[in-house]
Amino acid sequence: MFIKFESNGSAPFVMPSGIAQQLISMMGQGKEIDGSISGPAILDAISKLEKGLVQHSKDEVIALLNKKDERSSEDDEAEQPLRINVRAVPLMEMLQAAKQADSFVMWRPE
Repeated sequence: MFIKFESNGSAPFVMPSGIAQQLISMMGQGKEIDGSISGPAILDAISKLEKGLVQHSKDEVIALLNKKDERSSEDDEAEQPLRINVRAVPLMEMLQAAKQADSFVMWRPE
């Protein structure tokens, strides 16, 4: 399943529901797959998302350092999945645009 994000002044986009739910949760919006935010809640969501992404990055680095000794050289050459910080970019840009336009951001199952 996918979650579609929409806002006035921004192109809509979809992402896998697992990643979307993580980001929605980081924004402080629970794990609802259907919702919206506007006004001052957008500023709060941006702040919480930024803090959540920083913490997630720290946790990833610690996990990678712990696994470094266990990995083989083949693991180093394997394709790495996209980090959540990269996946969060469209949402962060949409939130910033909504803040500037005094608009909203909404999400729903696609």
